[in-house]
Amino acid sequence: EDLGKNTIVIYAFQNPIVFPIAYFILDNSFIMNRDIKFVLSLIIVLPILRLIAYLIDKFIPIMSGKSK
Repeated sequence: EDLGKNTIVIYAFQNPIVFPIAYFILDNSFIMNRDIKFVLSLIIVLPILRLIAYLIDKFIPIMSGKSK
């Protein structure tokens, strides 16, 4: 439910956040399994994106197309 309401914000911030964090994890990880690396990067990235979406909804709701 929360992710669906904040799709625009998540989509806008995924490139500057998701890719650098995911590449950092993939490059510097001792884990060799690619699937585990992917899951770990999701576990790190999704809370960051949800935090950004929450802060935008709380302080700048017009950025996500909502009224205050």
